[in-house]
Amino acid sequence: MYCESCNAELSLESAYCSKCGAIVAGGATPTEQRRLYSLGRIGILTLVSFGLYFQYWMYVSWKQMMTELPDKRFYPGWHSIGQFVPIYNLIVLFQHFHTIQTIQMRNGTLSNINLGLLTFVIIIAFGIVAVAYFLKGLLFASVVVVLTYSVAAIGIAWWGQENLNRYWVRATATRVRSAATGPGEMIISVTGAASVLVIVLLTILVMNWSPSITSVSDVSSISRVIVGETTPSLGTISDALDADGYSFLAREGYTYTIEVGPAYVGEVLVHALVTLWDSNGTTVIHTTSAWIYTESVDNPIVFKWIAPSTGTRYVTVEPGGLYGGAYLVRIFSSPRETNQSTSLDIDSTTVGERLPSSLSETDEEQEPQHTRRTL
Repeated sequence: MYCESCNAELSLESAYCSKCGAIVAGGATPTEQRRLYSLGRIGILTLVSFGLYFQYWMYVSWKQMMTELPDKRFYPGWHSIGQFVPIYNLIVLFQHFHTIQTIQMRNGTLSNINLGLLTFVIIIAFGIVAVAYFLKGLLFASVVVVLTYSVAAIGIAWWGQENLNRYWVRATATRVRSAATGPGEMIISVTGAASVLVIVLLTILVMNWSPSITSVSDVSSISRVIVGETTPSLGTISDALDADGYSFLAREGYTYTIEVGPAYVGEVLVHALVTLWDSNGTTVIHTTSAWIYTESVDNPIVFKWIAPSTGTRYVTVEPGGLYGGAYLVRIFSSPRETNQSTSLDIDSTTVGERLPSSLSETDEEQEPQHTRRTL
């Protein structure tokens, strides 16, 4: 099909000529093909779905623009799905905005599309995520990715739709109308909001994780740890309900430093709940829950304790969340000083302080090594 005014080739769905703007006789009805989307509508739905609505916008806006382009270079479905493919998603995005700019120029619509500015926005977004990753690791960077993507998606969709709205108004005059809310739009928004809610609930669950054991007897097996041994004990927690136990000999007045950190063997334990128990195995002396591994940062849980009496003490390690993994346990001691109080005291608790490997136990504290768990 060709335009009667300028003889330009047209698609069968065209309502008017994309080159000269003339209405096409027998073409598609303008109100069926070109619909306005308010910026508030796009912003709210993109926000509540944490950016997932952006995929729908890419689909529907490209589907509308296809009626103005004889050359159908992308199908709307692939155009939207392409946003999930690295590198290719940038190509699709630039193609999308270049097409908006092209159809605006054809009918003389004022355009503020700037592909250079779009490139700058994308570079800034990637820069924010990269800084978050190198400073705080993968877990924190994942949160930053969601937030950055949501904010960037809102801004980019606003920018594109503002230019499209201006184009549709000029192209169709008074015959343009707002788009009705479709089922796809609602499904995308609800799915995105539900996903965010699940993530928030899981985060709250992890941050407020409570111990699953009430005494050392709840642990199926106890491994003996030789105080001062430079080679750490390796443990593995299989799931959220699993827990490991360790015992060591404590001498009155000595200061004991207990360290639990990630082991780089297979799946790594990222969040741990470490508890120090008294000789009876039921009295909790100290409990610490913290992230011990964040991809690029090793943050072992380290705390010190002064033994008020001689006897066996216990340390249990549980996952501080829904997932287990491999970890290392080391216990060091320092001798009693003159006039040092022998009362029970948790001296300090820190996360991220790596203990020197030169610390060692005195000979009189060493006990024969018992069979240790083989992992």
